[in-house]
Amino acid sequence: MNNQPIEKIRRFHFSLWFFALALSIPLLGRLALIMTRLSDLGGADVSALMVIGTRLDAVVAGALTAPLALLALTLPSSTWAKKTLVWCGTLGLAFLALCELAGWFFFSHFDLRPNYLVLEYGADSEVIKAMFVAYPWVCIVLAVLVFGVISKRLLARTLRGSPKKTLRDRLATAGVLIVAALCIRGTFDHRALNPSLAAFSSNRLTNEIAGNGVLNVAYELAQQIKKIYGRVEDVAGHMSAPDAFSFARARLEGSGEFIENTKNPLLHRVVGGPQKNLNVVIVVMESFTARLGGAWGGELSLTPSCDRWAAKGLLLENCFATGEHGVRCFEAVLSSYPPLPVVSVVRRPQARAGGFATLASTLKHRGYETAFYYGGQGIFDLMRGFLVPNGYDSFFEKGDFDDVTFRGSWGVCDEDVFRRIDRDLTSHHARGKPFFATFMTVSFQFPYTYPAGKCLKTPPGTVPPAGFKAEELNNYLYADWAVGDFLDKASTRDYFRDTIFVFVGDHGIHLRGIDLVPLNEYRVVCFILAPGLEPRRMNRPISQMDIAPTLLGLLGGEWKTPFFGRDFLAPTTQPPRALMIYNYRRYGMLEGSDFMERSETGSRAFRVLDKFRLEPTKMTPQGTRILNEGLGTLRAAEELLRERNYRDLD
Repeated sequence: MNNQPIEKIRRFHFSLWFFALALSIPLLGRLALIMTRLSDLGGADVSALMVIGTRLDAVVAGALTAPLALLALTLPSSTWAKKTLVWCGTLGLAFLALCELAGWFFFSHFDLRPNYLVLEYGADSEVIKAMFVAYPWVCIVLAVLVFGVISKRLLARTLRGSPKKTLRDRLATAGVLIVAALCIRGTFDHRALNPSLAAFSSNRLTNEIAGNGVLNVAYELAQQIKKIYGRVEDVAGHMSAPDAFSFARARLEGSGEFIENTKNPLLHRVVGGPQKNLNVVIVVMESFTARLGGAWGGELSLTPSCDRWAAKGLLLENCFATGEHGVRCFEAVLSSYPPLPVVSVVRRPQARAGGFATLASTLKHRGYETAFYYGGQGIFDLMRGFLVPNGYDSFFEKGDFDDVTFRGSWGVCDEDVFRRIDRDLTSHHARGKPFFATFMTVSFQFPYTYPAGKCLKTPPGTVPPAGFKAEELNNYLYADWAVGDFLDKASTRDYFRDTIFVFVGDHGIHLRGIDLVPLNEYRVVCFILAPGLEPRRMNRPISQMDIAPTLLGLLGGEWKTPFFGRDFLAPTTQPPRALMIYNYRRYGMLEGSDFMERSETGSRAFRVLDKFRLEPTKMTPQGTRILNEGLGTLRAAEELLRERNYRDLD
């Protein structure tokens, strides 16, 4: 019995059935997404979506089928060989089922298929804890186990019986192997199929549903193994370095006097008013989208504290984030640096080697002491590895805070960190030493745990906006309360009249909608309090990259800076501009009422309507100029990083 010849196993049936099942799992998942999100697809071509999606699914199915078909052809004639085939096939199908189920919850949270985020954050302990809280893992595992049992029995049945022609069975199995190999390549063109095939529609959600999460992650892993961090040329097109710097200089025209004959052609000198060595506090507020900001025209008004204090300073109605994640905000707000494809500069080794220009390094030249505060772990997103070599004297993280009243899943609550900042500001002010403090909040962070009894909750019956849950709204209210509590106390301190405060959301949350780049979703809460700054609202769109140059303007004196942003308080004839990246490989470029989208699949032009809705329009010479200046900015930034010339000193 143990020597049952393998010729009596139907290899072809087994291989074919496995391929069919591997193809059907993501197909069923896609159909479920279509049915649940049909109203968001508009007039999208669902048949094209299914065809493209099936082609991408076939790449994954082929990658799993090929080694299994090869095993069927080469394993020796024994019973254990049959068991090996069944178990390998079962594990492969269970893996696909697990990915599809987990991908469903990923999609429900991000409106994205699993992608590079899985690799960037999947191994982080805080993210893992959050996932265990958020995902119904018990149900998922049970469902996968049940599916695995059914698959095992089905695959075992396909192996039973004897083929009429042994040679024909072997040749047919070899045929399945060849088909699987062709599916892996996906095309007869010179370049193999990749996830960008899904970008076929102007409806972003349609493209996401057409995609395949397993392929996205596998492709991204391959890029990382090859140490490809993402080149501007691969995403937005080729431009020579001289042309790039020329276009980038045109975009910066009027921002100061360019310093010639330097390693950085964009290095410029800015001369402001009288020098004021005021303290500077930047609070980067986790996921503080304008969608929930009352004074920012949000769908709900959940910012009573920010509204109250913003009314006493400069309220920026239309501040646009440069990306979807906190590290994008760091590079924009702290370094006035544009978002490169795929991997943020914060995570790139050239920047972490030191000497990369930041607001902290610039202020240190004027004698400031600098500190960064984070309630979580500094290793998250390589924050500490980027900030400490680039201008920050001190980095305070999870274990460095005393008198902690509450620890959430991501770390020390905001009010406890604010209390430490208040104490340090008081100490520096007493010593007459100018101080630059940066705080990245953690309280408005999934899975939304925060101290109880600090603030009011949303009234019963409140309907969360699309993508939000009730506990998120209450957590948002707490994060807003913590800001107000800090400012209420700070306003009674001596340092308050000598300090500039900047509060800015790092990015939006639940970026949704059908646009290829959901422009309005990039709006974040932002306001500035500064001595002598008259209370007012500014409707003019700005970028997070403009914050650092504006702070230099408020501090006065003369600065030498490589920053890509502009002082939005300085007189200018230039139209408002903003640059952003979406899903790590698609760019949006805003200038006045024009919005250009650029990705691997080409360029598109849009007209900006009310509430930053986008209407497709024809490409014009003006649009081409915007694209060239945007691409030039990105290529120049990439070149300066490569040569390690993004410095505030020549």
